[in-house]
Parts: sequence; C-alpha cells; structure tokens
Amino acid sequence: AKAVPSGCFCGDKTLEASGVVQYDVVYLDSENKLSAASFNSDYDAMIDVSEEFLSVYSKASVSSFSMRLTGPRRMSVKAVIGFDATVSVDDDFSVSGTAFGGEYTPRLRYKTVKLERMTPSDTVEREYAEEIAKIDGATADDIEIITSGAMIRITDTEATDGGVIVRGVLTVHAIIRVNSEPPFSIKQDIPFEQTVAIEGAGSEDSSLADAYVTSLACNVNDADGAAVVVANVISDITAASLKNEEIEIATDSYLCERDTVEKYEKFKYTEHVFSAKTEIVGALRLPLSEHVSEGFSEFLSLNASFKNPCIKNGVNGCEIIADAQFSGIACEVNSNNERGLTAVKFGSPISFNVNKSCHSCDEDSVSLKLSPACVEWSVDGGDLVLKCKTDAAIYSSLDCCAERLSASELVGEGRYESSISKIKVYYPDPGEDLYSVAKKFHTTEEVLAANNALSESVSSVESGVGLPRLIIS
Repeated sequence: AKAVPSGCFCGDKTLEASGVVQYDVVYLDSENKLSAASFNSDYDAMIDVSEEFLSVYSKASVSSFSMRLTGPRRMSVKAVIGFDATVSVDDDFSVSGTAFGGEYTPRLRYKTVKLERMTPSDTVEREYAEEIAKIDGATADDIEIITSGAMIRITDTEATDGGVIVRGVLTVHAIIRVNSEPPFSIKQDIPFEQTVAIEGAGSEDSSLADAYVTSLACNVNDADGAAVVVANVISDITAASLKNEEIEIATDSYLCERDTVEKYEKFKYTEHVFSAKTEIVGALRLPLSEHVSEGFSEFLSLNASFKNPCIKNGVNGCEIIADAQFSGIACEVNSNNERGLTAVKFGSPISFNVNKSCHSCDEDSVSLKLSPACVEWSVDGGDLVLKCKTDAAIYSSLDCCAERLSASELVGEGRYESSISKIKVYYPDPGEDLYSVAKKFHTTEEVLAANNALSESVSSVESGVGLPRLIIS
C-alpha cells in the first residue's frame, strides 16, 4: 500500500490534505495460480495550524496497513497515513507605542537572528515509456503480466540559481508468466534528472525533494522475434530550497527626553542547520533456515520498509540505524520437485553508512525519513544476503527563542528633567554596556563615548565585559 497525494490546500489556519491509497494484492486463487488485483481508496485530512500560513511543503506516506478476507471475493483493508508538513508563516516584528510618534526619536537596540526560509516548488509531472524486459522466442500473446509496481528513490538534490536539480532512480518491477511456465520476476532501474523551478532559489541553498508514482501501466509488444515488456509511468516531483534569512529585531528602546515603559515578548523561531536527500545502501547477512522454508529456491519479489530510523554522527560521515521489515513472495520446491509459492515476512535491524557530512548536528535536532526499497538478494552457503538501496531525507534545524521589544509607551506629561546637575562618576556593574548606561541616565552612547574619550568600538561592548568608570555630565 502506498499513499499518493493529490493536493494540499491552505485554508484559514487549516491545512487540507487529500489523495489516494493505492493497494496491490498478490494472491493464490482457488486453482493455486498466482493472481493479482489493484484498487484505490481516497483519503483526506484536516489539520489545524495555530497561525495563518503562506505556503506548505508536505509528504504523505503509509505508516501501516492491514488486510483481511471478509468473505468470498471480499476483502477489508485499513491504512494509517503519516502526513508531514512544514508551513511558512508571516510575522510582524514592528514595534508599537506612543514613543514612536510625534517629535521624539527613540534610541533602539537591535539583534540579528537567523530565520529559516523554506520555499516549495510547484509539482512537476514526468512521463516515462521504458522497455523493462525482452523475452526472446515469445510473442505478446504468450506473456501474462500478473502484477507490476514502481518505486522512486531520490539519490541526490542540488540547489541552483532558480531551482533544484533532482536526481534519482525509478525502479519498475513486475511478475510475469510465459504460457504455462512458472512465473518469474523482472526489474529495471531507470535513472533520471529533473530540474524543478523555484523562484528565488540560489546555489548556496540546501534542498529537499520528494517523488511519487501516480500512474503505471505495463504492456507487451512484439519486436524482432521477441516479446518486449514496456512500462508507461507518470510521476510527480516536488522540491524545496532552504536557507537562513537574517533579520534585525528590536530588543530595547528608550527616549532621552521622556520617561517610557517598555513591553517585551518572547518568540520562538527555527534556524536551518542542514538538509540532504541522498541514496544509501545497507547490507544484511541472515541465517537462511530462520527466514525461509527448507525448500526455498528464489524470491519472486522482496520489498523492505524501514521504521524508527536514527542517526549517529561520526568522523567521516554518519551512520543510520533502522528496523527493516521485509515482505514478499518466495518460491518453494517440495520433495516431489513440485514448485509452490508462499508469502514471507520477517524483520531485522539494519545500518547504512552515509558519506555526506551532517555538519555535526545535534542528533536530537535531526528529522530522518527512509523510503521503501526493492531488495536485491542472494544465497551464500547457509546465509541469506540482502542488499537494500533506499533514499534518506535528512533534515536538521534548531529551535531558538529570543526576546524582542513589542511596544514602548510614554509615561507622564512633561519632558524628562535630568537629575544630573553636576559631573558624576559612575561605576558600571558587570555586564553593563554603553547602551544600558545611556538608557539609565537619559543620554546617548555617543555622548558617553565623547565625554570619556572612548573609541567607537567600546560603545558596543559585549555583555559581560567590564566597562571603565564613566564620567556622566
């Protein structure tokens, strides 16, 4: 079962997601013959968002599903859809209050913060018509396609000026039968490269991408004394560029001429650290006798899905560890040399080495997704050797918090009357700088610096660095 989104709509603080779940069922019929059926069911979800938002980047996937027979030729299915979305919101960092109107000009202190900006693309549709197998000595009428499927894995993304280059592999697989011979599997990997336009994207940005197979049809043609299996595939590709945007927020304010009272508020924001979409390969060696029956001869199909992935940073890259769940169709040969089919399902931990640096990001700040995979298999002595190629979406960000000035209001009616009538010597407390001293005495940093023969750089002394004694006049 796989989820294919059809739309994601932004409402008033509501995200509406919709699409279909595509089910492919392979079964043995009453004559013990391998057959298949496919069907779809719609899904939709309404997700509340705390703020109004401008754009969304999302991914839908089937996190779990179950099927059961409920009667002759009747089946009940249930799927749980996982929906991940990142939304962008617009915030107003302006400062209000009576101190910002009229004849006065407030003295302001600013802080620069880095806000993550994610810009999603529109969906790009790509079509394929590819030969996936050629069966010599057979005609199209001799070939029965029992079932077919396709998976997309994205091996790499590269941000460029005006878009994101998405590279990947489309894997088309099918189980076919030639006349009355036993069924067998065919598979073809089709590499692709697609540039997805994103206005404002730059070559220094990070990037993410996702792809879905929305349509698949396999047919058989005759060509030069052979039967050729052709796959017609349509896929949707989306991408997003990520970068940090530096903005200045006001953190403090005062007037030299009037008393004011300030209001502050804390706000949370996200700073982008790292993201990558990369192909990874993991291998397993398992005891053959513990995972398949004694008469095992081959797999007609074997797929893997991955749960609970986690990442561990290393010197030369990082390691991804996950729980792999394998399922497929195995062929068995009994003592009478009769060939039969059976379903297989087993699990095992698996690890992947990622050669890309994860910028030594905190493991707790990493979001990680692994896509399902077609599994390559072989038998080595008494061991079952499995090789899984999949793609990993690695995304890391920091949740930050800052305090900003939200309002500054005038206090009282008259102008501020300085209580400083004589030259005064002031000994700053640890951590005070020229701004905080100037605010306290209703003067300016420039005046303090001039009166005390201080260089301009001292006027922006970092908190915690002691100031010399100051002459206040």
